[in-house]
Amino acid sequence: MSKKFAAAVFATAAIGVVSGFGYCQHVEAADAADLETQVGGGAPTKVLIENERVRISLTSYPQGFKRDGGQRRQYDQVIVWVDEGDYTVVRPAGAPPNPNAGARGPESAIALDGSVVTGKHPQGTVVWHPKNSRTPKMVVNKPYRQFYIEIKS
Repeated sequence: MSKKFAAAVFATAAIGVVSGFGYCQHVEAADAADLETQVGGGAPTKVLIENERVRISLTSYPQGFKRDGGQRRQYDQVIVWVDEGDYTVVRPAGAPPNPNAGARGPESAIALDGSVVTGKHPQGTVVWHPKNSRTPKMVVNKPYRQFYIEIKS
């Protein structure tokens, strides 16, 4: 990974964290039973940095990996795509379509050029998710990696 790419990714992630605090349309309170215990829903994950304020992990999603979804995020998260992300979100039966699809919002996936991402997520895409928001059910179409940056405080 080039130094320019890494700098752009982390600068964009920091902007996403700062601009996204306080906004979320699907945060709900729940008990600890549905708390996400590992980012990536069980895909191979390596913790790179962890201290009292932040945990940064690299998750590698293999082709065909299925995440059940529905877990609550334990911390505010910034997710950065190291590779192009090609996966399918499986919507629950009877769920209404996402009213924000394709529109820029607090949890929109943003490409390095500042555009809102729909479909495949290009390398360098960033997204912010608040604590207690729900993980989606998904199936990985092509292997890819993501950095998960969890903000603990």
